[in-house]
This record gives sequence, structure tokens and C-alpha cells, in this order.
Amino acid sequence: MDDKWVHQQHATEAALGQRVEPLLRVEHQCHQALPHGGNLEAAELRFGKPDQGWLDLSTGISPWSFPFSEVPESHWQRLPHTEKTLESAAANYYQTDNPLAIPGSQFAIQRLPGLFRRCRVALPRWGYNEHFAAWEAAGHQPLRYDDSDPDRLEQQINQGEVDVVLVINPNNPSGQLIPQQRLRRWHQTLAAQGGYLIVDEAFMDASPEQSLTPLGPQKGLIVLRSVGKFFGLAGIRLGFLMATEEIRAAIAKERGPWAIPGPSAWVGCQALAATSWQAQQRQRLHGEANKLNQLLRRHLHTHASRLVQTAYFTTLFLPPAPAQAIYQTLGQQGLLIRFFEPQQGLCGLRFGLPATANQWRRLTESLERLNR
Repeated sequence: MDDKWVHQQHATEAALGQRVEPLLRVEHQCHQALPHGGNLEAAELRFGKPDQGWLDLSTGISPWSFPFSEVPESHWQRLPHTEKTLESAAANYYQTDNPLAIPGSQFAIQRLPGLFRRCRVALPRWGYNEHFAAWEAAGHQPLRYDDSDPDRLEQQINQGEVDVVLVINPNNPSGQLIPQQRLRRWHQTLAAQGGYLIVDEAFMDASPEQSLTPLGPQKGLIVLRSVGKFFGLAGIRLGFLMATEEIRAAIAKERGPWAIPGPSAWVGCQALAATSWQAQQRQRLHGEANKLNQLLRRHLHTHASRLVQTAYFTTLFLPPAPAQAIYQTLGQQGLLIRFFEPQQGLCGLRFGLPATANQWRRLTESLERLNR
């Protein structure tokens, strides 16, 4: 490639071997157990098995899944050859050109750092920890930034102090959303310096007007999208990468043939085309998120230093002692939330959305017990 931070696409066999070996090492290191939501086996080791069963609010995935039709038998029997159809549906949904289908955005998160020469990469202090693990394992110089203070990061970009900026937008778990106009400005500055802006938009579907995907493939810009969060379909492991042809080709080579299972492509095509359901899902997510935010403010506002809402979850930031106490007390009642280790003296507690009236009742009762 013609960028000083990215490896040559047409390398010699020897040079290619030097690139692939560390990439495999990166992948191995990234598979070490990092904490994530939804791990009920780990929760039972910590709290025991609850009598009422788990109310798992520890993920940011929509609790309402897209109601797809039955998968034709042929999609189970044959090797998948439907990527072009799937990518055409994605191009229409994301309003972009040439999206690359990948088996979940995690696939690209683990592999993108291996395409870059050693560089200074800015990553959010609060954020999906697989990003940090992948860049660090690839030998890059990670620099933490506070996404609640974007002016400071913009100053670093303008002064050429970073080469790659990774933005999770909106961020999980901090909930911060950096406006599209500011990100466009960052991209232009970084691209002019030979750098890159990488935006993880896994939670962007509820606010598509803020997405960068309509910009199309541009030098210095990589955008990741996930089908799992908004559509409630994490199990099909489907995502998309938007980037220049060179980067798409490099990731496609790592992806190999038949990477997207036929049933996943079948379901993905239906979900991406279901515009009426998508509009209803956005309305439902925002409405239930407001309800959750109000409930948490009513019961936990005295404990929290900061409370941030997204369409998928609400995160409370509070000192370690009350954070640990709330997490432990709720866990002992069979209510699992996500606990984030301290950053600058504050822990994070992330609450996902209850799906049913019974789950709302159980959450409310558990919160009421905290204040008794």
C-alpha cells in the first residue's frame, strides 16, 4: 500500500512470512481470557446458581432479536456462496460501497493491528478491551485518551502526536458519542499526515445519522459494523468492514473462503433489508433505554459520580467500594451486570435492558433492596 503505516500488499514471500507470524502470535495472545458480559458460567462460580435463575443484564446486546424466517435446508447442506448477495444488502443498509463481510467485528479487531507498522495508537481509556489487547500484542505503542474530553485528543491529532486513532462510537461502556462532524475533521487531519482513523460502530444502528459509513471507502478511514448488537443476533457472528480496497483485500485474505456460514448470510440479508422492523426496533430501544435510565437514577443516583445512557445500556461510574458492593449484592440475588475495573479512581457498572415485564419487576425489586 502507498501508506507509510501499512504493509505492502505485494510483498515477497519472505516478507509475507515475517508479517503473518506475528499476526498469528497476536491472535493467540488476544484469545487469552479477557472479561466480557454474558458469561454465566463464571458468574455461577462467583455467586452460585440462583434459585430464580439468572437475570442477565451484563451485555449491551438488544434483548429483542430480529424474527427471521426458517433457514432453507440447502444453506445447511452446501458450502456458502452468498457473500456477494449479503454484501449488496449491507451496502444498501449502511449506504456505502463495497463493505466486506466478516465473521463478527471481533475478527477485524484482532487482525487490523497486524497490517500496520509499529505506530502510536490512541485508544479510549474506557472501551471494549479487545481493542487494546490486540494493538498491544502487535507491538504498537498504545496511548490512552479520555473520550469525555475530545478537545484534548483533537489537540494531539493536530500536533501529530498519534498515528492511528481508535474511536468506539458510541462507546461501550462509557456511552460517549463523538459527533460525526468532529470525526470527519479528525479523519481529514490524520489522512493528511499519513495516519488512520478507525471507528468501531458496533452500537451505531440506533443512531445511523451519526455513522461514517456513508463517506464510503477513503484513505485513512476504517469503519467496523456489527449485526449482533442492534438486531439481537450475536450468535450468527456477522459484521462488516468498510475501508479502501487494499485493506479489504488484506482482511479478506486472512478471512479465507467460506468464512460466513450460509445460515448467517441468510439471516443477515433478511435483517438488513427489514426497514419497518428496524424503525420499530430503534423506537423500542430508545424508549426502554429512557425507562432504564430513570429507574437507575431513582435508586442509584446518590452512589454514582456519573451516569451515561445509550440506546442499549446505561453505565454508572462510581468509586470502587460502592461499585463492588452493588455488583456483589445484585449478583447474590441472581442479577448479573457488568463490572469494569477502576480507571482514574472510578469503576463502571453497566446495566443492559430488561426484555419483559417480569424482568423489569425483578430489577426494580433488586434495586429497592439495595436502599433498605
